[in-house]
Amino acid sequence: MAAKTSSQVLAWQKAERFLHTALMGEQGRRVTEELSKSVPESTAFHAAREGMALLLRAQIKNLVERDDRVFQVEARLTEIKGQRDRCKAELSDQIVSIRRVLKAIYKAPGLERLGLEGRTGRTVDHLLRQAGRLSDAASKDLTPILGEPRFNEGLDPRPQMVQIGQKAEALEALAQQLDEARRDRDEAGVDRNLALEEYKKAHLATTQTFEAWCRLAGEEALAEKVRDARTRRRSKGPTDEEQGTSESEPSVEQTTLTEGVEENILRIFVRDPSVGSNTHSSRAKRPPQEQTTQDQTTRRSDHDNFDPFFPH
Repeated sequence: MAAKTSSQVLAWQKAERFLHTALMGEQGRRVTEELSKSVPESTAFHAAREGMALLLRAQIKNLVERDDRVFQVEARLTEIKGQRDRCKAELSDQIVSIRRVLKAIYKAPGLERLGLEGRTGRTVDHLLRQAGRLSDAASKDLTPILGEPRFNEGLDPRPQMVQIGQKAEALEALAQQLDEARRDRDEAGVDRNLALEEYKKAHLATTQTFEAWCRLAGEEALAEKVRDARTRRRSKGPTDEEQGTSESEPSVEQTTLTEGVEENILRIFVRDPSVGSNTHSSRAKRPPQEQTTQDQTTRRSDHDNFDPFFPH
């Protein structure tokens, strides 16, 4: 099976290739040579640069292997699940077939003793229970179980019961394999996530260190590229600087809109004769007795003009 890699791990792999090239290439050597001028008798910077590159390469290799393991386990899980489903359908058909035959020859009490009453089970556990009772009865005398046949010569269903028992054993084995594959899938996912977290830490430490070295050596352009390799894994939202600017310094349009809303709120809730419409101010200036009398007159006229068949 060809190796597969998730898109997330592919992105990290691409970033690691860039860092490996930068660390082991001419630019990386130029950075460490510039830093080593202060300590010409030491080769610590060269060794550290190569060590970071090799460590990061080992981490990404481990991550890719763990990620590929997840795909392999998923493929095996899908294959076993398909085999389980096919075996389950075949066992169900065999149980349905033997029930139809026995129901035509023997009476209902005999079918109940074999566990064939009702419908055929839909789950694996139910099918295995029904198949188990049939398989156990295959080695016994069926006359006390099924009773006398309706015809002179009864059908011997024991060979078919044996086949059902064999199919049930195959289904039980596939069910166990499926459970094991699911556990392997879960373990592989946990291992991949752990490897991913380990690589993230190594990637961050490497980029931070190498970026600082580049700036100390005067390689600002390379430092910016290394910084981009560190920050490209962030979410697609605005950067921290953009978020800080948008939150701390609102635009002129936002300030004007806010002031307009505050003014409208004042016009609604503040009963000031100088603010608001003439209707509100004139209604507020009327005496209470005059206002009550006018409201009663308006309601009385509305009641007199009301027509239930021609509503206004």
